[in-house]
Amino acid sequence: MAERFLMAKEIRDTYDIAAGTLRQWEEKGLLHPARTAGGHRRYSENELLAILGPYGPPAKRGNRCAVYARVALDGPDGEKALAEQLHILREEARRRQYMTVAEYGEMASGLDENRREMGRLLRSAASGEIDLILVEFRDRLAWGGFKYVDHFCRQHNVIIEEVGASPAGQSREELIQEAGRFVEGLCFRLVGKRSPSLAGEVMALLRSALGRSMPV
Repeated sequence: MAERFLMAKEIRDTYDIAAGTLRQWEEKGLLHPARTAGGHRRYSENELLAILGPYGPPAKRGNRCAVYARVALDGPDGEKALAEQLHILREEARRRQYMTVAEYGEMASGLDENRREMGRLLRSAASGEIDLILVEFRDRLAWGGFKYVDHFCRQHNVIIEEVGASPAGQSREELIQEAGRFVEGLCFRLVGKRSPSLAGEVMALLRSALGRSMPV
């Protein structure tokens, strides 16, 4: 069977994937559209189906969007970064012509399994209140285990989309905090139950090596 090449409008009507998402995938090297004589893109359906993966295309959906923001910073810096991130997500949702029906934001580690706002977001997905989730980066949802979150959402016909933009001047400090919490959580999960004192010693060494930039 000959390979099919589709216009962005055909993909939107068939798979309910926005043109902006196609452009993001193209920029990441996931899609390699052919060009017509007039310079218009035509997308390979085989490449598209490969991206969608084993779960296949989502069911036809609407544009009800939930935005989810998370920062690893605390205090005033965290509040400022969280507000900036939410603003970016609101503007992007508006640009993509999504209807924002819910906003979730919190200051927490991506390893925290008891995040209140994350729980509310997943309940919204499971109850059919939303059609898609817009986040800055996928690790805002989870540090590790994103595929499980994505699988859960797809089972409820909810798609996760990334914006891929970060406020200038905020990323480095937050990444250090996030990495510190990641190492701390991993350390206590692997060692803490067996030897709490050893875990404490390891953490003290790590904090000393990183100039106490890790969370206490």
